[in-house]
Amino acid sequence: MKIKIEKNPYLVIGLIIFFILLLDYFILLRPQLMLFKQTNRQTGTLFRNLKTAKQDIASLDQFQKRLGILTEKNSVVGERIAQEEEMPVVLENIQLKPSRTEQKIVATAQAGKIYELPILIEARSGYHQLGSFINKLENDQIFMNLASLELLSNDEDASHHNAKMVVEIYILKKE
Repeated sequence: MKIKIEKNPYLVIGLIIFFILLLDYFILLRPQLMLFKQTNRQTGTLFRNLKTAKQDIASLDQFQKRLGILTEKNSVVGERIAQEEEMPVVLENIQLKPSRTEQKIVATAQAGKIYELPILIEARSGYHQLGSFINKLENDQIFMNLASLELLSNDEDASHHNAKMVVEIYILKKE
């Protein structure tokens, strides 16, 4: 059974319409669909950014309060870091602390001019006096950290022990 194109004008019109639709899809519609997908992705990104910006604007007061708190903490920390020229005063302050806790510092030694200055302290004291001394060091106005502690018994005096400790002082070296 052969279909004659001349006798069936609807078939000819249908084929012409089919080819026009194919050309329309590949030449006009397909690039437009790809552009629509790309625009849709960009719109989604913009909506997410807008949502984040609205949340940030709503949280602006909280951010400003947090900034004030952190600025205040930073100024307090800055006051507790010793300046390089203050080192003699800091060392003298360390040597005065034992007199308040009935302790005796045998020797102090410092090493180098760096941002973190370790100081070796040798002391002779009882447990409670040593604990009080360490507490005063760590709660001093200037940042200090007890890096190491070594306790040895004293054969001559059982109530006092020999202590060797390294205290790190944080200094701000001016450029």
